[in-house]
Amino acid sequence: MGEEAKSRLTSTNSLAVVYRNQGKYEQAEALLRSVLDVERRTLGEQHPDTLGSMVSLGLVYGAQAKYAQAETLFSQSLQARRRLLGEEHPSTLGVLYNLAETYRRQSRLKEAESLFNKVLEGRRRVLGLDNPNTTNALAALGGMKLEHHEYTEAETLLRQALRSYEKTDSDTWRRYYTQSMLGASLDGLGKYAEAERLLISGYEALSKKQESIPSENHPALGEVRGWIGNLYRDWGKLDEALAWVDRISKP
Repeated sequence: MGEEAKSRLTSTNSLAVVYRNQGKYEQAEALLRSVLDVERRTLGEQHPDTLGSMVSLGLVYGAQAKYAQAETLFSQSLQARRRLLGEEHPSTLGVLYNLAETYRRQSRLKEAESLFNKVLEGRRRVLGLDNPNTTNALAALGGMKLEHHEYTEAETLLRQALRSYEKTDSDTWRRYYTQSMLGASLDGLGKYAEAERLLISGYEALSKKQESIPSENHPALGEVRGWIGNLYRDWGKLDEALAWVDRISKP
């Protein structure tokens, strides 16, 4: 492939990323499909650029709930990366994380949890305890426990994740969403006062980070509002609960 062709593919990829971040998934999908088609023909299925485009297109499919297509691309990329790079290369673990998230979104929770555990174990060994990618996997696993209503296990994992975010001075939306998940877990355990502190401050910080939240994760803010409403209901503070429930459908 010539330099001019490579430059065109790079520009097309960059535009696709912009579209994805804006939630223009159909446009992003069309561009990435064209890029992947060219890379497969000119570079081959095993080339790093081809494998990277598979993941990018898989993420766009996932954002559109086209889970079968996403799973196919992630699985193909995963198999190739395992052969070329090994089981615990950061790139391999990154694709495994994406596959786990695809399972989670389909409510295939046992499969998702198993893969998130593998990602967490691998990242701890390869990247270290406080690496942001390790922390993201820890938070994801804690979120799985929260979905299962396994509040004690969720609290343990999410406290560890939040400590790591705080230790590294992370100021990303994921930090505050993790803080909010911890608050929801504490609500499930009846620890209402601490849950309130974490949920309210988490919601306020997350609100300030709205522009940095990927389009497919925008429901997170409404989810946190719902958790706050649930907290006040569980706590018996019905006036506060009704006030927050009223805000769930508002921007």
